[in-house]
Amino acid sequence: MEVRVLQLIDSLEIGGAEKMAVQLANKLSSKIECSALCSTRNDGPLKDEIEDAVRLIILNKTHVFDLNAIVRLRKFIKKHKLNIIHAHGSSFFTACLLKVSLPKTKIVWHDHNGERGSHISVYEIVLKFASILFDQAICVNLNLVSWCKKNLSVSRVTQINNFISFEHSTTHLDKQELLGSEESFKIIHVANLRHPKDHLTGLIAINILRKNKIDVSYHLFGKFSEEDEYYKKLMTYVKKNKLEKHVFFYGLKQNIHDYLKLADIGILTSTSEGLPLSLIEYALAKVPIAVTEVGECPQLVKHFAKLFQPKDYESLSKHLKDLIQNKEQARRNAELLFKKVYSEFNPDNIVEDIINIYQKL
Repeated sequence: MEVRVLQLIDSLEIGGAEKMAVQLANKLSSKIECSALCSTRNDGPLKDEIEDAVRLIILNKTHVFDLNAIVRLRKFIKKHKLNIIHAHGSSFFTACLLKVSLPKTKIVWHDHNGERGSHISVYEIVLKFASILFDQAICVNLNLVSWCKKNLSVSRVTQINNFISFEHSTTHLDKQELLGSEESFKIIHVANLRHPKDHLTGLIAINILRKNKIDVSYHLFGKFSEEDEYYKKLMTYVKKNKLEKHVFFYGLKQNIHDYLKLADIGILTSTSEGLPLSLIEYALAKVPIAVTEVGECPQLVKHFAKLFQPKDYESLSKHLKDLIQNKEQARRNAELLFKKVYSEFNPDNIVEDIINIYQKL
């Protein structure tokens, strides 16, 4: 069977699932008969990362049941003779609508979510019914594999690691610099500003260090809106504690690897995760790491990074202090973690595993 695959994602904004969809489409373009990508809602910064060999369509759907958009995507699938839809995250719903009129098309659903709770959400109820049409599920960690096997109707469920391409673009126009004092220890946090990422824990830990006369600055990279209550809560804390000259919000940046090279420490403070791409990016940039003990994070970093429980800002501040005071040991551990991640998360090997899944459908 020819392998002709459509990566289906809701947008091309910078996020973990979006990066995976784009990187997978790019890597597959030289390995299968046809690699295509569809963004159901809108494009975004990641559009610039898509290689010319990838067939691309932006649907600009206006609502869930936008039939005109579905018809256009159906024509695109038939034109390029695509036989597999690899749906990332919530794009599964669009994939299922397509399968109604293209019953021979196979659906692979890719779950990038963090740890799922015991409470079943409306999203998960819809997912459960939709999974009747899935031919394969791919999960980023074993907890999600267990959840899918217990709650969904798909018979084939496989754990596949996320990956970051080792090639980094040098074509971006952003000026790579971290703001604030050059002498400060620069702590970077790459995660879109939303509740599960819990940036407030990072802010409190930074404030503890500042109060103890340790010169640190905190650099937050990720999507945010100044109108969002989450952002307003963070800014309230920043202003209340007079951290304006030590905490910096950068928004979305494509060339994050270049910024990581300028950082002294990378942190993640999430209350839940699957396998965050930013953690892999930290490791590949050889940045010493402190990360919450959630999802696959402990298995990824092993004893080469500092682990702490969610919301435990006291432990985080102590870990940061230790990393700052023991820079050489921190750098040695970062080097060892780089070697581990480079070996275990090699994109070529992971893509071959995914191709094998396609071929068995």
